[in-house]
Amino acid sequence: MLIDTDYPDPAQSDGMVCFSNSIPCSAFFISCTNESGRRLVIGPVEVLEGSDREESGGYYFKYRAQDKPFGGKWGRINGVPHSTKVFDYDLIPDGVIFSALGNKYLVNCDFLPHESSTLLDLSSDENIIRWASGLLKDQNIGVGNQFSQ
Repeated sequence: MLIDTDYPDPAQSDGMVCFSNSIPCSAFFISCTNESGRRLVIGPVEVLEGSDREESGGYYFKYRAQDKPFGGKWGRINGVPHSTKVFDYDLIPDGVIFSALGNKYLVNCDFLPHESSTLLDLSSDENIIRWASGLLKDQNIGVGNQFSQ
């Protein structure tokens, strides 16, 4: 599924939220415009379980980057936790974005422009604090246990 929404901002205190007429049951992608005006497709991302609420004939729900192994052309995501791919909308070939029943879908995802894609870090403040705390603990620095406070 491809959902039109705002450019993701992991620093938002209430999390990254989007709206759709249905809740994706697995990985989905977002279509957005960055601050430079470029149209992008970002993903895969996943629904944060238990975050959905019904309103205005659809659903609001939070999302995050998927933290699971990927193979093939998606493998670049594996070494960078909380990250996903960014594709330039204008470079996506015909036949990859398909519309049906009021929704848009990505099909034939192997034809996405993987070579020109970039990685986008969607780490929340909480993710960064956990990472830094673990790093300090590993280095036996006394503040590691107090870092999250």
